Amino acid sequence: QLLAYAVQRDDMEEMTKICSEGIDYNPEILEYYYYKGIGLCYFMGRTDEGLEILRQATRQIGEGSNPEMASDIYTAMGDLLQKRGEIEEACSCYEAAMQYTPTDLLLLNNYAYLLAQEGSELAKAEQMSRRTVEAEPDNATYLDTYAWVLYKLERYDEALTHIERAIIADAQPSDVLYEHAGDIIYRLGNKPQALDYWRKALELQRKTEVIRKVSHTIISGIEDELQQLLPEGIVADSAAGSISSNGRVRLFDSAGRNYGERSFNELLMCSQASVKLSEWFIKGSQIADLDRQALQELMLLVLENR
Repeated sequence: QLLAYAVQRDDMEEMTKICSEGIDYNPEILEYYYYKGIGLCYFMGRTDEGLEILRQATRQIGEGSNPEMASDIYTAMGDLLQKRGEIEEACSCYEAAMQYTPTDLLLLNNYAYLLAQEGSELAKAEQMSRRTVEAEPDNATYLDTYAWVLYKLERYDEALTHIERAIIADAQPSDVLYEHAGDIIYRLGNKPQALDYWRKALELQRKTEVIRKVSHTIISGIEDELQQLLPEGIVADSAAGSISSNGRVRLFDSAGRNYGERSFNELLMCSQASVKLSEWFIKGSQIADLDRQALQELMLLVLENR
């Protein structure tokens, strides 16, 4: 009862204290490990300690353990390990959780999303994710995951259908939803709409990966203009890898050696001061099919986040 009261009041200090005492006196009770681990990881910023507590909990799981709590412990570990980039152990945790609750929708969703992100076992991810949207067809999170799995499977038309449903179902679509929508629509050849979705993602959360995608899309249409701003013998290549993770342009000499990086702002400063940003990007470029206002807004966001 004391633990439940502390959880209801979001009193993390009291909760972890109660759980620590509970583990000392009743080490077989999994709830003490679970709530202490969650409290340490998510509310107190002590992820390493929290994960160790959850690992201790797995050693207490036996035939008589509550299957839901056992699954919750493994799922929590999987989620935390996924965020830390420890993918192999995260997958092992999700697999262990599924031994206890194979129909748990949140577990199926999180595991499917991890597999999609890694581009591995996509057929398995598709089966798991499809079960979640069949069970809850208006759940934006599940729809987004299923759309992303379909995207990874290169089933772009189906992916578009589900990401659009996700955006409609979500009262406040996240930056991730808009970013996924942009990625999917880009693959279908609609660059203007893809840029519009990426712009919305940037407005919600200024993400480096979105900046990289926008940078690459813009640079690929203005190589000739960009080249005029660089020293003789130096090239800016829009091929894969030429845009670094922070949106800066990688430059190479004629021998292919890395010449360093420049931000868009630095490149602009090399041009004539009288040339406005919008004119510089539109004049003589091959991006006339793009919405100019949206492109200008995107470029300003990129510059702000250089």
